Amino acid sequence: MNAVDPVKWTKDATQKLHEAQTIGAKANNLLLQTRNSVKSYDEQLSKGNFLLDAIDQQLQTLETIQKVISEKVNKRQQTVADISDYLTSSIDALETQYQHLQDIKIDKALNSKSDTLYDLVTTDILTQLNGKDQDVNNICTNCVAELKERDRIVHSKIKSFVGDFNKLESKTTELGELTWVETALEELREFEEEIASLIESVTSHYDQCSRGSQVDIGELDIAEDEKRELFEVLEKDYRELPEVMNDIEETFHDIESRCRRIMDFNSDQPWFNDIVKLLQSLTTFGEIELTQTLQFLEKQTTIITERSHEITEKCQESKEIIAHYKSFIKAYYSLILEIQRRNNTKSKILQIIKETQLKLSQIQDDDYKQRSLFLQRHGAFLPSDLYLGINDIEEPLFKLQYELTDVPVFDKELISLAERYLKSSSREGSV
Repeated sequence: MNAVDPVKWTKDATQKLHEAQTIGAKANNLLLQTRNSVKSYDEQLSKGNFLLDAIDQQLQTLETIQKVISEKVNKRQQTVADISDYLTSSIDALETQYQHLQDIKIDKALNSKSDTLYDLVTTDILTQLNGKDQDVNNICTNCVAELKERDRIVHSKIKSFVGDFNKLESKTTELGELTWVETALEELREFEEEIASLIESVTSHYDQCSRGSQVDIGELDIAEDEKRELFEVLEKDYRELPEVMNDIEETFHDIESRCRRIMDFNSDQPWFNDIVKLLQSLTTFGEIELTQTLQFLEKQTTIITERSHEITEKCQESKEIIAHYKSFIKAYYSLILEIQRRNNTKSKILQIIKETQLKLSQIQDDDYKQRSLFLQRHGAFLPSDLYLGINDIEEPLFKLQYELTDVPVFDKELISLAERYLKSSSREGSV
């Protein structure tokens, strides 16, 4: 046994206990900070998942709204396409009708100042329809194009939001399933127990050294065997104490490395701020951009509806005018046949007049003969002033006068054309 030196042992134990307690305090502080960091991280992760659920619901709502916007944009585009087709067909039908009027020459026998039926009608409705056609082109160029662009932007932004959400959701899921943190925490619990045990052994050694000092100076009286055994233990512990301190330091370093890793990991997680930013971006998007898009859609819907109503009315008016022009053509050809009918009637009247003139002439000739015979028999015996007209042999008993109205005369080709047109119109009307 080496020389007994309780004072040296006590001094060394005091120093080592102070060092051990200092290391223990540092370890406890690190463990407390780590546990607080883990607690804060878990709370943040839970809050992040809650926010992600809210974002998910918001995205579903936005996707539903976007689908409604797309459907409405498609409907507005189809409405414009339909009204454009309707307008085009109305313009084509009207131009065809005008061309038909231009093709019908007014017969010169009518002495009209116009050359064709087209010269007798107005083309205001065609001018108006062409103006509406420009309106439709403007709607297609401006309204529909802007609607489609806004729809594309909304769709693109929501798609981008969904992509960001999926990344954040995947990240939080990944973070929630990390195993190394749990493993590190379990190891920290074991290291905490180990370092506590080691510090406890240093504390126990210090207490024994204090007891040995009391025994050495006579303040504490114990049996010689017990004293010898005490000093042997103290000497042995004194020699082993540096190794214990080394174990304490190594354990502290194990605790420190794991605590630092956990706290660094927890502090270097921008995902929560990214979630908050995404939520803020969604809110701003919904309150500003999406609202503006919906308002623009409503405004353009009103414009398209009003324009469609105006164009439909004009197209309907053009239909009525086309029907009127068809009746005009029919009336023109009916006029040709009516004039021809009057010509036929005039011919019949003229024939009757000629026949009547012939019969009257024969009667007149017979009357002249009868007058001459009468005068031969009785003229010498009748005073001239008895009847002034008795000697007027050549004065007829009647004077037949007539006047026929001039009626235009058409060639057979025009009459035949009129008959064919009216016959065709009659068949179309009966279908």
